[in-house]
Amino acid sequence: MHSSSIRRAGRAELDQIGTQFSRLGVPYSRIISSPFCRARESARRVFGEPVEVDALLMYTATMSAADKAPAVARTREWLSTPLAAVGDNRGVVAHGPNIAEIMDYLPREATLVIFRPQGAANEDGFEYVASIEPEHWAELLQALGLER
Repeated sequence: MHSSSIRRAGRAELDQIGTQFSRLGVPYSRIISSPFCRARESARRVFGEPVEVDALLMYTATMSAADKAPAVARTREWLSTPLAAVGDNRGVVAHGPNIAEIMDYLPREATLVIFRPQGAANEDGFEYVASIEPEHWAELLQALGLER
């Protein structure tokens, strides 16, 4: 498969995830993205606009331990900081290696990983809730009665 075909397929998958995510009706007030082009595009395709870019949400896999420390800390901060309003949510479009650094789990590309911010109440600062991989969306929506 040519790289342009792979890019088209990836974009189509993100558009489909965006449509499926919107069917859930999950309220959110902020979408924060890594500065990498692909992450920003993913955020826009799934969540729409506006997307805030956080320059510290860098891809950590190729960094030394010292260089990745700020990106890991920022990832943890976004996942841990409680939201101001009950029922609100925040989306963070980061990188799998960043998640692996804070919880020993490397999600597949295009996986929606759900966390509950715990602030200081939890030693990690967050609670892992679930992961939705791209091929699981239809089954989830069907189980919730949102798709036939």
